[in-house]
Amino acid sequence: MNNFTFHNPTRLLFGKGMIEKLSTAIPMVHRIMITFGGGSVKQNGVYDQVIKALKDRDYIEFWGIEPNPTIETLREAIQIAKGKQVDFLLAVGGGSVIDGTKLISAGIQYDGDPWELVQKGYYYHTVPMGTVLTLPATGSEMNSGAVISRKETQEKFPFYSNFPVFSILDPETTFSLPPYQVSCGIADTFVHVMEQYMTTTDQSRLMDHWAESILSTLVEIAPKIKEDPRNYDLMADFMLSATMGLNGFIAMGVTQDWATHMIGHELTALHGLTHGATLAIVFPGTLRTLRKQKEGKILQYGERVWGINSGTTEERVSQAIEKTEQFFQSLGLSTRLSQEKIGDTTITEIENRFNERNAAFGEAKNVTGSVAREILEGQMHQLQDTLTQIALHHIDSFRHQELVHMAFLRQHRFALDQVPGIMLAQDPQDDLVMLLGIFRPMHDSPVGDRIFLELLQKRVQMAVGVKLDLRGQLSQPLPLGKRMAHLIPFGTYHPKRMVVPSLILLIL
Repeated sequence: MNNFTFHNPTRLLFGKGMIEKLSTAIPMVHRIMITFGGGSVKQNGVYDQVIKALKDRDYIEFWGIEPNPTIETLREAIQIAKGKQVDFLLAVGGGSVIDGTKLISAGIQYDGDPWELVQKGYYYHTVPMGTVLTLPATGSEMNSGAVISRKETQEKFPFYSNFPVFSILDPETTFSLPPYQVSCGIADTFVHVMEQYMTTTDQSRLMDHWAESILSTLVEIAPKIKEDPRNYDLMADFMLSATMGLNGFIAMGVTQDWATHMIGHELTALHGLTHGATLAIVFPGTLRTLRKQKEGKILQYGERVWGINSGTTEERVSQAIEKTEQFFQSLGLSTRLSQEKIGDTTITEIENRFNERNAAFGEAKNVTGSVAREILEGQMHQLQDTLTQIALHHIDSFRHQELVHMAFLRQHRFALDQVPGIMLAQDPQDDLVMLLGIFRPMHDSPVGDRIFLELLQKRVQMAVGVKLDLRGQLSQPLPLGKRMAHLIPFGTYHPKRMVVPSLILLIL
């Protein structure tokens, strides 16, 4: 275990009805500024609870801190706070509102442009603040960090100041959250833990087990929350998991990564994606790219979180990565850049930004611009060559670059955006359909693919009852191969008998 200094002064007030404690939690001050986001707190009753608790206090309200808070909005809040002599801040909302309020607390005490503080990375001469958390995800309610964006330059940087004096966490405030926000919050929490855990083996048994307990909790409760999003106990576990995932408790004495987060910040800055959504895309790619470096920890994670304890080392590592990606998919999140219509232009821009800043993230400080490119390129497309059901064979490059065999089994459903989830038939002698085809490069028109796959779907369904779930993904290119000069016969056959005559499609 490495040397460390631990300090976390934030007082948690957790549970049903705890918002009424605001009247005593906030010290007697001159004037309070209450910061909000877009207005959902007026719909779910949180606003009324806050105002009731502060009915005898002097306060002003500032609305409009957006997701991924921008310096442009925060400058306005800082000027108002200075003019009204605000000496305490109360952030009511999710991580974005809390992050933005942290910069406001620093900017009130700073004479220059607050963006200078963001560029500096830290500032500890601040106005005290508290929080009422309504969206678990970032852990900002119990740490000193924030992430601030600048619309003008499409940049997003971390910033550190002082901890909140207190944070109120009432699980009932989460009951009205949209499912997508809950999913992004779970993904955000999961990757926060992984960034501190998925590094080096044998550093701390205690930290490992603590981190694994949070990961296992998230895996257990995620499908239950999907079915019952107003379950108090489930949302309580989720809310506290998010807080414990990034309040420093699982980071004591261990190395950390944060490469995925830094790449994710760039995706948010360039495309406005929700932070948790970017992590669901990037993190599986980080594991794949750095699998040798992280092999020992991936094996440990696979065994303790997913119960993977058989197979070769390579098989167990691959399975653990696939389980992770499937978990994000089960939340309804994208795990490929192509699903968000993000391509090579963005990858090049992120690589250039990393290089310009001499960035080097990860526990080994080896995630540079080129490695970030490799991570993102690995997460471009829907179909993965890691599947045992797909075998790629290189043949005459002049005629065909890639030969793809895909096996579909009777009564099973194959979704292109859920490839790792394909299930094998119990009886290996089930009717087998072998599909043989050459697919076009990523920059060619998708029309031919759509025609081919639509025809293919009908043919297979008539033959053996297999359903090919395309789920709107056919508009995305299928990058298996360099050229679609031909779509070769796909034949269907059984070890004992022919099921369907071969069909030859020729697309020029």
